[in-house]
Amino acid sequence: MEFFFLFEMLWDLGSRLSKCLCGQESYISSLKENVEALQAAMLRLKDKRDDVKRRVSDEENKGLQRLAQVGGWLSRVEAAEIQVGTMLDASTTEIDRLCLCGYCSTKPLSSYDYGKEVAKKLKEIEGLESEERDFGAVAVRPPTSKVEKKDIQSTVVGLDSFMERAWERLMKEKVGIFGLYGMGGVGKTTLLKHIHNNFSHVENEFDVVIWAEVSRDSPIDSIQEQIRKRLGFRDDEWRGKTQEEKASDICNALSGKRFVLFMDDLWSEVDLSEIKVLHPTRENGCKVVFTTRSEEICIGMEADDNMEVKCLSWDDAWALFQSKVGEMALKCHPDIPKLARKIARKCGELPLALNIIGKAMASKKTVERWRHAIRVLNSSSHEFTGMRNEILPILRFSYDHLESEEVKMGFLYCALFPEDFEIHREQLIDYWICEGIIKTKCRGDRDEAVDEGHDIISTLVSACLLMDDESGERVKMHDVIREMALWIVPKRGQHEGCYIVKAGERLRQVPNIQNWEEVRRMSLMSNEIEEIDGDANCRKLTTLFLQKNNVKKISGEFFRGIKQLPAGLQDLRKLTHLNLEHNDLEGIGWRISSLRNLQVLRLWRSGVSCDLQLLEEIQQLEHLAYLTISVNGDDVGRFLRIRRLTSITRRFGIDQLSASVLVLDPTALGSLRVLGITDSDISEIKVDLASRTILPIDDSLSTPCFRNLSEVMILGCKRLKDLTWLLFAPNLVSLGVWYSSQVEEIINGESAEAIRNGQPPITPFEKLERLELLQLKKLKSICPGTLPFPNLKKISISKCPELRRLPLDSESARRGFQGIRAERRWAERVAWVDDAARERFLPLFVYQDRS
Repeated sequence: MEFFFLFEMLWDLGSRLSKCLCGQESYISSLKENVEALQAAMLRLKDKRDDVKRRVSDEENKGLQRLAQVGGWLSRVEAAEIQVGTMLDASTTEIDRLCLCGYCSTKPLSSYDYGKEVAKKLKEIEGLESEERDFGAVAVRPPTSKVEKKDIQSTVVGLDSFMERAWERLMKEKVGIFGLYGMGGVGKTTLLKHIHNNFSHVENEFDVVIWAEVSRDSPIDSIQEQIRKRLGFRDDEWRGKTQEEKASDICNALSGKRFVLFMDDLWSEVDLSEIKVLHPTRENGCKVVFTTRSEEICIGMEADDNMEVKCLSWDDAWALFQSKVGEMALKCHPDIPKLARKIARKCGELPLALNIIGKAMASKKTVERWRHAIRVLNSSSHEFTGMRNEILPILRFSYDHLESEEVKMGFLYCALFPEDFEIHREQLIDYWICEGIIKTKCRGDRDEAVDEGHDIISTLVSACLLMDDESGERVKMHDVIREMALWIVPKRGQHEGCYIVKAGERLRQVPNIQNWEEVRRMSLMSNEIEEIDGDANCRKLTTLFLQKNNVKKISGEFFRGIKQLPAGLQDLRKLTHLNLEHNDLEGIGWRISSLRNLQVLRLWRSGVSCDLQLLEEIQQLEHLAYLTISVNGDDVGRFLRIRRLTSITRRFGIDQLSASVLVLDPTALGSLRVLGITDSDISEIKVDLASRTILPIDDSLSTPCFRNLSEVMILGCKRLKDLTWLLFAPNLVSLGVWYSSQVEEIINGESAEAIRNGQPPITPFEKLERLELLQLKKLKSICPGTLPFPNLKKISISKCPELRRLPLDSESARRGFQGIRAERRWAERVAWVDDAARERFLPLFVYQDRS
């Protein structure tokens, strides 16, 4: 065995020596040359390594991330450097062993192994050098996380319902652009942040979610800058680039990606093509979400859907206010919770006000401090802690961005009305015209001015500075917005005394004003004032609101000084608008014709007796263009013969008319909007068809009509049998008939056929929204057959025992119908045209009794 083992070793040695000597492998003969080559290659590689490290360091300092390929190469170079160093340390010894001119070694086996390792390492080093030549970039932008969450409260009172609805609508496949709009301070940004963060729970649908707070002055630049940061572009890469070049970078970075772009606080339309953001479509699956204070911005952005963010419900508002005040303050005195509710109400369910005022009240631990706070909020709320510096300036941005001075002045004018007061649109427009806010060159321009007024109102509603009521006929101001308007008035360069607003403050007399001569607009609405006397010497007064008082007497001396004009009315300075509606005046006590520049006179339900003398006085008002009036008895006939007055009458009240027949002329009453008839003996109302100059009811008829009449009220007309004449009121919106015991039908079929006179049938009540019938003991029918009632919202029926059928079928009242208010017993015996109608309308009954 030992012999065979020794033989094997000698054979292996001989074989290896043979290879060395015969040149089959030149590891020994090429050893010196390979060692020198390895040493040179390593030096070159170290230089290249240092260059790459320097490039990587520069890129990493710019926020980029080194490529994994580069990192691996550097690690292999470091390992190779150590190995080569060890190998070169042994090179002198191995080279000294060479003999026979370098073709052999005194220790051939050791030199062979060493030479083989040197040759192998040389190839490795040359390979590392080759790899480096293939490097382009050594670092790239780090991968963008899908969502960078916004820092917000985990729960916000009252937000859940908004969040749920907004999310559901945004995530619909057809919605690419989604807008959230609402007044300042309502919580749009908070809601947007919650929606933004919610995308962190959406897997595999979107590649990146981007947030941008939009600058008012440079919206495109600010959006591009925040997209740059989100996508990881270096600041120095963009420095000096044009807006178009930046847009190109964004386009390339987002190419092929599904993104969601959030833009908070838009004040103008943003053209996505300027940013080079792909326009969202169903196909590309991208989305753009934004907030704004104006609904018009949503339209301009071509939003696929938008949602108004409204104030909180009272329950949520109260809960939010309590959370900000804290239990400690609320429990300091048993009266504080009641006072806290009053202060919370003053915030008008606006989250911004609830938050700031709630925090301000948290430190107030005595009932005296809470009562004082209420007095400050009621008298001069802008002086309250937080209002002047934190609430009102934020809200003012909406005012500052209004498009014209006319719109701004119109907005400020609305602050003259009491809190929560619903202002009739047309009445407001009349005030603006008379004040010169809307300018007219001559009386014939009034229709154009009215159109402009409606446009201004729509602008203010769209900007969330006014709010529409359900009917769309009235608007009102949010309480905090109203406070902002009153705060702005003196800041416009006007003396604070120019506006005196004491509306709804339970005053019993006109307040004591030190400098009447500076007063320009004054509102004493909704008080308890019974007498207005004294010499006010109010030479600049152009608006005086006295509605909803118990005024019994107005002294002529009070108006003696009104003779100078308001700015903007072509150098006139006399009173142009006098509203005495809804009072109980016994008389005016002075000649109304002395107000020679009066344009609007409102005497509807004022208590003023419009006798022959007063009618003659009114006729002398040559600039009068708008009249509301109530007329009694025989004076009704006289009034209807005065075309000068009937043509400008908007509201007409008839009381205690003894004539059996009332004839109304559509030509003479072409501007009439509201008609009220009370306590009269008329048995029939006829329409004078002699004139055919009025616009037709529809294209197929030439019959004249009351094209502007929208509201009719009949009360206590005990001989009246029907109201078929309403066929001539195609735009009627509201109809109320009360305590008229002989009324049997609203529309009589035979009379309707007679009116038709062979022409196509007239469909009544196409614009009707509200119908109220009360104490009509003989009423059997509203109209023959059924009607579509396309705009009907509410019906109220009480004590009409003979009425057994409603003119409704299952397709009637399809636009926002709200319900039928009636007695339960009456509702149970109503006959329906079919089961479908019964099933549709029975659940919509609201019962007036509990029987």
